[in-house]
Amino acid sequence: MYIKKYWGNFIGGSDDSLNLVAFLEDQKKEEIPLSEIFTKIGLDKQNWDFRQTVEYLEFTHSNGVEMDFHFAIDVVTDLAAILLECSVSGSVNLQDLDEYNTPARRNAHDARNKMEAARSAAALRTAWDKRRQLPLTVICGDGNIGVKGSGFELLFSIPEQGPVSLRKDGKEWLWRAPTPAFWRASTDNDRGCGFPQHASAWMAADVFLRKEGCTVLEKSEQRVQICYKYSVPLVPGAGVEITYTVEPQAALRVDAVYHGVPGAPELPCFGVKFQTFAPVARAQWTGLSGETYPDRYKGGVFGCHEEVPHIAPALVPQDCGLHMDTQQVVLQLADGSELTLEQTGEPFAFSALPNTAQEIEAAQHISELPNTGRTSITVLGAVRGVGGIDSWGTDVEKPYHIPGDRDHSVSFRIVF
Repeated sequence: MYIKKYWGNFIGGSDDSLNLVAFLEDQKKEEIPLSEIFTKIGLDKQNWDFRQTVEYLEFTHSNGVEMDFHFAIDVVTDLAAILLECSVSGSVNLQDLDEYNTPARRNAHDARNKMEAARSAAALRTAWDKRRQLPLTVICGDGNIGVKGSGFELLFSIPEQGPVSLRKDGKEWLWRAPTPAFWRASTDNDRGCGFPQHASAWMAADVFLRKEGCTVLEKSEQRVQICYKYSVPLVPGAGVEITYTVEPQAALRVDAVYHGVPGAPELPCFGVKFQTFAPVARAQWTGLSGETYPDRYKGGVFGCHEEVPHIAPALVPQDCGLHMDTQQVVLQLADGSELTLEQTGEPFAFSALPNTAQEIEAAQHISELPNTGRTSITVLGAVRGVGGIDSWGTDVEKPYHIPGDRDHSVSFRIVF
């Protein structure tokens, strides 16, 4: 296959790619006009501008399952590659475009991802070990603690329960202090199986946590460590601790732990969320390609990827844009300023969206989403699957539930 060296790397390999292959196979034709593809998928409504997906792109498979496409530009790029293959080779074998369609290919794909992930993790560890350690400057006030290091400044607030200012090279990155993340906007499948009703306590907790104070564990030129504690009003006994550690290598380590209790409802997710002071123009990550979830990631290709933060078009806005098994994220503003998040040991899941989970939850149409001028960053250690196994009403499979009676955690570093 002529495009083999590109497919799954620069093009192909995404969820949209797999759905495109499924669509073409389902047509059961030796030849199909490009105009027919555009019409059946909905690309003809884009007015030949594919940079922004303005219409809902989908098709109904012959088995009755509705399959959608997130990004018009990805579908068009994949189609262009397929046309190139047909031009050079005369035709294309659709099975060659699905790197995950046989056990042998699945094994090879998984082994390649595992090897690339191990190589990337080793490079991150080596880079971390080589970072210089420089003394920190600590300034204490009545209700806050300031920490200054090489190229960065942090201001920890006692009443606000976290860092309220994070400056790198003079650029402010935080809108407010980070908080525990318990809620992701309901998906079609969540709504169909009634999950939001069962888990509604966590939507309240995502906004109205009870602050239980903080403890300064260490305060020196070598390290500053502060632990903030929270309780969950509607889930008695459940609690969260977020520990911030300012490290002499010019980094802020974040460790969040959820302590479960018997009888607690299942969680949509757990992690840490914050909003940036200015909108993120581009997010670059090292991890799996495309939008991935715990039960939808096997076809992802490990590597370096990027996207513009956006809400994927849907009839009713829902959670989107999650990226599993992420080792590093670089957030870039329009002026070129960058902030890097890295794994401390285990990879994490992240999303960078122009709206919060609550804003997405409240909107009935994508046009109702507010333009806040900020970006909502969520870093997760646990997240519920999205389902869609045989319908958009069947609950997700048991391994992809997040029990509320167990502990969950996430760790990452903000590297300056």
